[in-house]
Amino acid sequence: MLKPKVFQASVFFLFGLFGHTLAQSIPSSQIYHQLLQLKETKRVLYIAAHPDDENTRLIAYLVNGEHAEVAYLSLTRGDGGQNLIGKELGIELGQIRTQELIKARETDGGRQFFTRAMDFGYSKNPTETLQNWEKGKVLADVVWAIRKFQPDILITRFNTIPGATHGQHTTSAILAGEAFQLAGKSDAFPEQLKWVKPWQPKRIFFNAYNFRGDFEPEEGKDYYAFEVGGYNPLLGKTYNQIAADSRTMHKSQGFGSTAGIGASKDYIELVDGEQYVNGPFDGISDRWEAISGGKEIKSQIDQLLTQFNFLEPEKNVASFLNLRSSMLALNSGETWVKEKVSKLDQLIFKAMGLEFEFNVRKEIGFPGEKINAEFVFNNPSLTPVSAINFQVAESYLVGTKGEETVKANETINMPIELALPENSSYSQPYWLKEPFDGSLYRVLDQTQIGKPFNDPHIGGDLSFSIANQEFKVPVQLNYKFNDPVDGEVKQPFVIVPEVDLTVSKENVFLVSGADPTLTVTVNFRDQYLEGELDFEGLASDQFRILSIEDITLQKRRVYTVSFLPNGEGKKDSNCPIQNCRWEKL
Repeated sequence: MLKPKVFQASVFFLFGLFGHTLAQSIPSSQIYHQLLQLKETKRVLYIAAHPDDENTRLIAYLVNGEHAEVAYLSLTRGDGGQNLIGKELGIELGQIRTQELIKARETDGGRQFFTRAMDFGYSKNPTETLQNWEKGKVLADVVWAIRKFQPDILITRFNTIPGATHGQHTTSAILAGEAFQLAGKSDAFPEQLKWVKPWQPKRIFFNAYNFRGDFEPEEGKDYYAFEVGGYNPLLGKTYNQIAADSRTMHKSQGFGSTAGIGASKDYIELVDGEQYVNGPFDGISDRWEAISGGKEIKSQIDQLLTQFNFLEPEKNVASFLNLRSSMLALNSGETWVKEKVSKLDQLIFKAMGLEFEFNVRKEIGFPGEKINAEFVFNNPSLTPVSAINFQVAESYLVGTKGEETVKANETINMPIELALPENSSYSQPYWLKEPFDGSLYRVLDQTQIGKPFNDPHIGGDLSFSIANQEFKVPVQLNYKFNDPVDGEVKQPFVIVPEVDLTVSKENVFLVSGADPTLTVTVNFRDQYLEGELDFEGLASDQFRILSIEDITLQKRRVYTVSFLPNGEGKKDSNCPIQNCRWEKL
């Protein structure tokens, strides 16, 4: 007899709203624009409470006008908001709004971070907010984000005056101010120093606003004004248009936006840190000039910008490769340098037009299943690519041997039979893997905290050489299909249980007049399996299976169950349906 396998009634949320994009070809003007960003080293962390709180206009300008590295730290994932596009609320809505924020940052060019805090709904002031959130843990997450991202300045969307707005809004500014004071101290959250080092931003600002009209600066306060209504000729858009496109991604909140036209200003008010004379980045050194060999790197980038070939971007690749060689020779452990190398790799791929993808023609799989996938590599440029290899689990696939190269629009196709390990973890957002910690998500791995979403769950490692320089790139396995309305769609392939359960209601009340029945639906992925239904914590004489119906086309088995009154001496009339399980025989 086979060992029983237990499938509990749990919800596994699939993440098909976005994909991990690599080597997507772009116009040469955008490559030049990203080269400008490669040269710039200043960094800004914008902080607020919820998805859609961020000022997309200021973020769009700082990223694309100042060429700064900008991230938005949203304390929550917006679980407590409304939903204008569906019925999902709470945790499910938080997942939707997470994806909306990721798409917003893809649009305006910023990066996205979160803390573990849950959006529990409206609160009138910070006191109410912190009665729900464990302050020390949320503050630790803000400090972690600062230390990991290493911003030069912080900007908050809200100020610290209680009662002026939503309590979570005000709390985000209070925690940002406290984190500004703590992030540079080694005795603050010292457990983090295993992975990061103390980091002290130069200044913290409040992004002053008037939601009812144009903001008018108050006399006697220290403001700096950014001109955010300008036009970027490399992108062919104004910062207002980029911002409107970004804000329109908040679809569940009904935030479709129309861009303003003409000049406009955004104001920031100094809250703490060093005074400045000319602007908020006064006294912030160019990071290239702060490391040995960095000035030479900066000089090479300047030369690339001067000699950039817009009509034939592939002719920039040799100079890009020389720059990469110099950057690798720095042998720097600094996070920002590693990020610059990764960005340069992407510029090289884009200048060559490289495309590579790992696809499967089905959406989901389960542990132990064998699936047929395909890896595709295409090089449309005349710059040869050699030593192409792709490793998936224990399989090592050779794309080119010896002196073989791929160029001039040649394509390599590698069919791959992939066996999903029996012990594969299921695909679900990392912050939902553990039980909640009050009004916080429980994340046990410190290095996961703050990430917008999971790292690629299933995929392979691609390696190849260009002009004797080796490149290594992770490639996610995607479900690729053609939608009759949207055309080509790619979404991450996901692993789900071979069997899962859903119940028609969470509680059954065993009182007079109440319905003591519910239905349990067992969903099979591949084929019907034999098994038994029971309820953890309930004796067999406390429930009765009234009927079992198989829905063959959908591979479902529906149990109708009636619950019986408790035995003698038991007064509990509420039966929580939390641990319904189906055992495979």
